Amino acid sequence: MGYVQMDPIDVCGKMHDLILRNRIPNYRPDDLIRALYEPQPRELFDHYIPQRGILVALPVSDHRFIARAMQRRRKREGYGGALDAAQQKLARIILRRIKEEGPLGAADFANAERSQTGWGTTGTLAKTTLDKLFFHGRLLVSRREKFRRFYDLPERILPKEIHQARPATPREEARWLVMERLRQRRLIRLSNTHRTLVEKIIQPVRVDGSAPLYCLKDDVPIFEQPIRSRPPLLVAPLDPVVYDRAVTRTVWDFDYTWEVYTPPAKRLRGYYALPLIAEGAIIGHVDPRAERATGTLVARTNVRDEAMVHFVLQDLRKFLGLSEIRLESAN
Repeated sequence: MGYVQMDPIDVCGKMHDLILRNRIPNYRPDDLIRALYEPQPRELFDHYIPQRGILVALPVSDHRFIARAMQRRRKREGYGGALDAAQQKLARIILRRIKEEGPLGAADFANAERSQTGWGTTGTLAKTTLDKLFFHGRLLVSRREKFRRFYDLPERILPKEIHQARPATPREEARWLVMERLRQRRLIRLSNTHRTLVEKIIQPVRVDGSAPLYCLKDDVPIFEQPIRSRPPLLVAPLDPVVYDRAVTRTVWDFDYTWEVYTPPAKRLRGYYALPLIAEGAIIGHVDPRAERATGTLVARTNVRDEAMVHFVLQDLRKFLGLSEIRLESAN
């Protein structure tokens, strides 16, 4: 897949867990977190994709492709950019203490000062400074406790040969970004500029006379296979299958938006609605939420096949470790 997008929101499972549970046999919640931070030497790390601002899990071998983006952030304006005077002062303390004491989190730095966060709100100066040092690549995440970050120096997290590797050139970085999209989504739109970076290894694909999409030539045999009968499944809101709204409309004839940040009155499907795939088509959505206190998976849906809805919800219920299912009216 190239990378796996990570997100801490947990309505019916975290985004990365919902993405991976359909792809890895016997995957359990937080398996990705364990794979990220437990193996030694480290095989994976988490950071932000250049130009995208999304948090992902990556192989450590990809560190060189985002190294220049980390350096660029140190001088730019806005959140994640250059440290202000107060942050520079605290950054020296943070880096010294982590070097001497090992991994630390925001709560380890007692500081009453406030600073603006990336969400336009205010947070502690310590958290904001740690976030920026992470954006800049001067710290990496050593471990997480309930998704809270504990940071350490990159040279103590990355294998030596990875940490000392030459950063990718701008062209190598640009090509890598295109390749990651191709690995992630299998069918993508490409500008003329991006197409020239990978033109020898891609294949144009047309769906019902649409503008061309592109896939890797190595993937052509997959698209030539007939649709197999598979059990229906729920896919994550940011699953690569539906990530690009325009491609989702073209390929699946399904207009889907993740509505977490949509005002409630304007939501069409629900806060965390999951598309439902059956027999090679997206046939609707299910909007589930886990009521942990009662052990119940509660859901609304626009799919009329109740047996199918119960089938996919039973699978999700077991994955989440819940005991019951309750369907509510979609109205």
